[in-house]
Amino acid sequence: MCRKARTRWVEVAGKIKNACMRTAHTLYAATACLIWFDENMKRQKIIVPYSIVSPSDIIFTLDFLSNNELQTARSCHEDIQDILHTSERIKSLTCFSQEDFTQAKKEIQNYSEKGFSPLLHIHGHGDREKGVKLPQSDKYISWEEWLDFFSSIKPKNGNLTVIMSCCYSYTIVDLFHKKKTLYLPFAFFYGYEIEISSGIIEDEVKCINNSLFKDDGKSLMDIISNMHIKLFSEFDYMNNLISIILTEDNIGEMRNNLVLKMPKSVASSARKSFNYIFRDNPVKLIDILAQKVIQNPSRRKIYLDKIQEQISH
Repeated sequence: MCRKARTRWVEVAGKIKNACMRTAHTLYAATACLIWFDENMKRQKIIVPYSIVSPSDIIFTLDFLSNNELQTARSCHEDIQDILHTSERIKSLTCFSQEDFTQAKKEIQNYSEKGFSPLLHIHGHGDREKGVKLPQSDKYISWEEWLDFFSSIKPKNGNLTVIMSCCYSYTIVDLFHKKKTLYLPFAFFYGYEIEISSGIIEDEVKCINNSLFKDDGKSLMDIISNMHIKLFSEFDYMNNLISIILTEDNIGEMRNNLVLKMPKSVASSARKSFNYIFRDNPVKLIDILAQKVIQNPSRRKIYLDKIQEQISH
């Protein structure tokens, strides 16, 4: 295909028949439409499954806020307890110091090693360059450290949702893209691209929790594009990769990134294999990428089945 072919997202709408099974809550699943133009500028499209959160059976709220400011973390924690009518497996972790954060990381990692699927709410003050501020000092948890922390969590079936209610927290997604790795350290990530008021954060977090735990995410799916908070998910990442595959845009760069860490003795054959797979069987290449990106077997199968059904015809 022509390298000038263009891709863009159009809309998210509709409910697929088999939504993911619930643990702490159910999921509302929809479909999205990936549209691009081929070398003849003919409009093409693929319908792909899409959802906005992964199942969770334990919820953590990490609080990086001082006592003398709007307590959005505390409100978030209490709202979830009220909605679910329980305090079981709904934990609030105060992170005033580096030591507090280290202990919080260990607790979350321990639960994930036992087979739990966490949902993380994180509240604090973010700086575009420095990261999230620790309340009892002038030190920050860098965005790099946050990305490393998310990568260290090994949730069951790749079920990790992070809702990071801090200014500039979407910097983590930008940092992830710069690393040029296929492994996505979370399934769903919510963050802010700009400086945002605590009042807006409190309202949007309340809206998110009400939807996730009351109507399975349906109302959030309908309004997320109009909110200040921004979602980046395994589906968004896969769709970006598919758009590259279908249009051949930057295919050489992606090929080289895939084999970058291979020994030189096998790198050449790997590149040839990549080119062969892409030319003769794009579905197989998409499958290879999905094994890295979508860690949850059920979500991956639904996604790949839908892709194969359309590309094969």
